[in-house]
Amino acid sequence: MTRPAPPDLRLGLVVPGDCHLDDELWTLVDGAALPFVTRTIGADDTEMGGDSIAEVTGIAEGPEIGAAADRLRDVAPMAAAYVDTSISFVRGIGGDLDIAARISDRLGCPAIV
Repeated sequence: MTRPAPPDLRLGLVVPGDCHLDDELWTLVDGAALPFVTRTIGADDTEMGGDSIAEVTGIAEGPEIGAAADRLRDVAPMAAAYVDTSISFVRGIGGDLDIAARISDRLGCPAIV
């Protein structure tokens, strides 16, 4: 059995270090796209002292999301996403848009959270 050629739709996915969604991400795209995943540091349960609001806010505002997005530049994704809910909404309305804009600026493609 030969595998089909990879699709032209490359998705850049920035996920926290503790994210366990890899299998789900592949299932969701179901061959229609090719997900490229990069992880941030600082969101691993062993690195955080219990996911306090201050810690989660620090990740949302810190440089690591942008640094993780930078690691996807060579992939040249057609679209990107940040895959985490608590970090996305901890700063309230617009916090998610800020994260999406930072990723989009780094990768030169549309991004969502």
